[in-house]
Amino acid sequence: MGVVCWIGLYAAASSGCGAPEAARTRVDERPDGLYSGLMDGKYDSDGHLIGALTFDARTQCEHDTGDSEAEGWAGRPGDHEAGTLCRVATPELGGGRFRVNVRALVHSLDRAGDGDDASSAESSRALTIVVRDAAADRELARRIIDVSRFETAMTYRNLVVEVSRRGLGPLEVNVEWSGHHALRVEHVQVYRAKRRVLVEPRSGLLAADATLKLALFDAPDGFELRLDCNGKSLDERFATLEQDGKVTRDATEAATVVSLPAAELLEGCEGDDLRLRVQVRNSYYAVATARVTYRSAQHPCTFADEGKKPRVLLTGFEPFPARGDSDNSSEQAVLAYQGRADLDVMRVVLPVEWDSAAATLRGLIDRCKPDVIVSFGQGRSQVDVETTAYNSKDSFDIAGGAVDNRGMLFAGQPIVKDGAATLSTRLPAQDLVSALSGIGEQASTSNDPGRYICNNLFYELMHEVADSERLAGFVHLPIVSNVDDDDRERLAKIVSAIVDGIVPRREEAGR
Repeated sequence: MGVVCWIGLYAAASSGCGAPEAARTRVDERPDGLYSGLMDGKYDSDGHLIGALTFDARTQCEHDTGDSEAEGWAGRPGDHEAGTLCRVATPELGGGRFRVNVRALVHSLDRAGDGDDASSAESSRALTIVVRDAAADRELARRIIDVSRFETAMTYRNLVVEVSRRGLGPLEVNVEWSGHHALRVEHVQVYRAKRRVLVEPRSGLLAADATLKLALFDAPDGFELRLDCNGKSLDERFATLEQDGKVTRDATEAATVVSLPAAELLEGCEGDDLRLRVQVRNSYYAVATARVTYRSAQHPCTFADEGKKPRVLLTGFEPFPARGDSDNSSEQAVLAYQGRADLDVMRVVLPVEWDSAAATLRGLIDRCKPDVIVSFGQGRSQVDVETTAYNSKDSFDIAGGAVDNRGMLFAGQPIVKDGAATLSTRLPAQDLVSALSGIGEQASTSNDPGRYICNNLFYELMHEVADSERLAGFVHLPIVSNVDDDDRERLAKIVSAIVDGIVPRREEAGR
């Protein structure tokens, strides 16, 4: 086996660490900046996570089958037998949680052309990733990858397996090829999984007798918990509850779970939206952060009862990532928009959570009956009017994975079981781009909103309005980390141009 590339920590010591050239997508070409605050790590010029163990598939893997291709090691039906395309073993590692990332692509998505029996589950299998604890001689994880997981031919995907183990020793990774589909592996990476804290219950209505549970994954020895609500420290309140025996701690191999009465912790926290932030700290800094937002009552429907004006519902997102103190430009834009005299406008800020945001939006549509729904998120440096939502919740596609604000992580799951693979916007996307260009904004249509919370909300929105005549869609706004008055004015003008492009002013409608 060749020399391992310790990207970013040590000088690369092998020609196998070179940049790929032939695939359609080198790294992640989805809107730049969309996940800038959520990446587990930074990337070097070759698209490798800094600090990861990176094994080049051509020069640093053991192979039982296949041969070298541009950028990686490939197996092709008819040329090669099924077998191991890449087998690697790490140096000795300590205990804890790790992620194994296999970067691969398929030449074609045609099941019938590649498999012997296109109707069978076996023929749809592309590869299997097996991770073993070499010292203990036991299997830690096995993930079967279906060819449909790739979505697009000749485009690399990050296929991630998360494992946890105790003790010292190497990890062994085997990438086993099924023999049914022409497939290439570029590299295998191993790195420590980011510590995280998961908060239960999720954002939304909080029952008076709810128990707050904080699951701490891979928490450091002697960790501290820091809690605040709407910027007010809850540390003293937490300490009092702990002294009174109202805080329990249950430690398992997977996590430490801290439980306490939610209402007693949040007593004294004021406001309709109670934004709770939880930090897990070692002696020096926060190693994991999560945040949730609780309410004692549903968002009120502020539309006028008579319904004589078009009802427009605008949604933005709370700040993310959970650990940061930056603004979310979509929240700032929605709140800054002043509306129009001939419209009835309602504004709601949603949590950055997989299920909570969608559940809140569905409830608002059902209760408040808007005619137009536009959901906003923050994206890259321009405005992207999204045209297509995908039935996939998959933060692992962001290399290494990204949790939502409360700590949830999903990999390759459908948003709506048996739902359509894609759903289209009902907004006049190209007209909106023209309107935005008319006010000096750089804008375009986009057919890929990622597979994170924005896409999740977009798909749920379009699924919810499918049997109605409502106009609905999703727009990514320019990312602005710290919004000042000038930024706020700009963002409000963008929202105004979008609303005007969807609902013409009454005095113009009859012309």
